[in-house]
Amino acid sequence: MDIYALIESCSTSGLNAGRYSFDEQQKYITARDIISNHPWGTYGINGKGPFEWTYLVDCSSEHLENILRTQYQITSLTTLIITAILMDRKEKEKV
Repeated sequence: MDIYALIESCSTSGLNAGRYSFDEQQKYITARDIISNHPWGTYGINGKGPFEWTYLVDCSSEHLENILRTQYQITSLTTLIITAILMDRKEKEKV
């Protein structure tokens, strides 16, 4: 199973804490949609700015790596999303 299948699986299980809703018109959300719309609350890269909501895809790679290193309370889904973002960025660097 690849990382995108894992993300899709987590989004439909109890690991998403109700973050993604499904209805009759939208029975399936792709991993790319989940990755693009996953929010993150931050005080900025130095931790001293005002609190604000952003999307994980908008955070720098350094910020994402620091989240993985320091924020032990994040969910499995958030960990998978950050990992997928970092993998995508590394693939794009190769091209």
